[in-house]
Amino acid sequence: MKISTVENTVFLMQAITRTALFVILLFSPIVSNAEPEVEVMHWWNRGGDLRAMQVIRDEFEHRGGIWFDVAGDDSIDVLNTAVSRMIKGYAPTLVQWNSAWEVTEIRNLGLLNTLNMETSNYLHNAFIDNVLDMIMVNGEIVAIPVNVHSENWLWYKPDNLPDNGPRVMADWKAFLEFAESLAETGKIALAVGDTPRQQRALFNNVLLGVAGQDLFQRIYYDLDVGALSTKGFSQALATYAKLREYSHSFGEGRWDQQLAAVAANKAFTVNMGDWAKGEFRNLGLKLGRDYDCAPAPGTGDHIVLVIDAFVLGQVSEKNEKQGQQLFMDVVTNPVVSETFNYLKGSLSPLREIDTEGLDKCSQVAHTILKTRGKAIKPHASIGDRGFLADIDHLISELWTGCMVSTEWTTDFSTLLKREKMKRISKSNFSQHVVE
Repeated sequence: MKISTVENTVFLMQAITRTALFVILLFSPIVSNAEPEVEVMHWWNRGGDLRAMQVIRDEFEHRGGIWFDVAGDDSIDVLNTAVSRMIKGYAPTLVQWNSAWEVTEIRNLGLLNTLNMETSNYLHNAFIDNVLDMIMVNGEIVAIPVNVHSENWLWYKPDNLPDNGPRVMADWKAFLEFAESLAETGKIALAVGDTPRQQRALFNNVLLGVAGQDLFQRIYYDLDVGALSTKGFSQALATYAKLREYSHSFGEGRWDQQLAAVAANKAFTVNMGDWAKGEFRNLGLKLGRDYDCAPAPGTGDHIVLVIDAFVLGQVSEKNEKQGQQLFMDVVTNPVVSETFNYLKGSLSPLREIDTEGLDKCSQVAHTILKTRGKAIKPHASIGDRGFLADIDHLISELWTGCMVSTEWTTDFSTLLKREKMKRISKSNFSQHVVE
């Protein structure tokens, strides 16, 4: 049968159309209706921490996101696993972090996702200036803060506070005099656990409270060994050593067990960050009635920051990138942030929050947080993990009485010198590479 010219033309056009449609389908990206998804690595798996984290997760899932939780018992283990995965190319979507130094190093290695300009501008406007200072590298935001803790607090039961309580809490000398009077009656003035973190936090608060901010910063940020020969530093060491005589570690030495010891009247006070409020609340205790706070002696004009933030793993799947964006939307929501931080016992990092609902401890901390120059950078931001571990080791040796102060000062001086030379060498190497 002979096909007409018209029929032939129609047949040819249909064939071309079918072929074109096939090519379009073959090479077009598949349109996915995937929901925002995150794999979140963190170490908030107990008590008030866990309850607070659930607020973020619940809101994330309420908004249609899928949340895979990877919680560890130890921050070091979590971070080691996260870094290993980043290097191998299958990074977690989000990782909890509180070391600005390490975040900088990882960002420089190209192992984190970057923010687009619109999101970056929004976050710049969302966070308090002192918080922004801690999460930026070369003008770029590299981590998403969810809370601001302050580490320089003493926690106690109001009924146990003596008539001269304000004086006792005002400086370490008065506190030691009170501790001595307690010891005469067989009571313990200070609960201090066996972990290096607790011993180092106390050391830093004594150093700040006795020696002052300038000396504190000369030692940790300038690595100035000359600061170790000052009267202020010697007084701080003597105070720290004396406190050991009036302290005790309860239970297995964990921080929450020291809080429980104060709650049970086994110790008068505990030096702890404001995350203590979350744990006290978890024990069913009420601030102002069952427990109370005071700035660590001599530190009332400052707050020693501990910032928990999450870094964005270098993921490429669309649903994971959407998950990172949704996470940022959730944690920058004022209601979510305020609820989370109420349970966590911390401050919101956001500029615009309802401060009328803050408890008295948070009111004090929030005022200082918004004052430039009064917020002390987190200890985790002063150097890499090896340097921090060396500091913790030395402070623990001092606390446990393994070294006398003169010998210890020599070792601490050696550590600062070595770290300073390492940084100078690294800086010179980087400049040489650039040139």
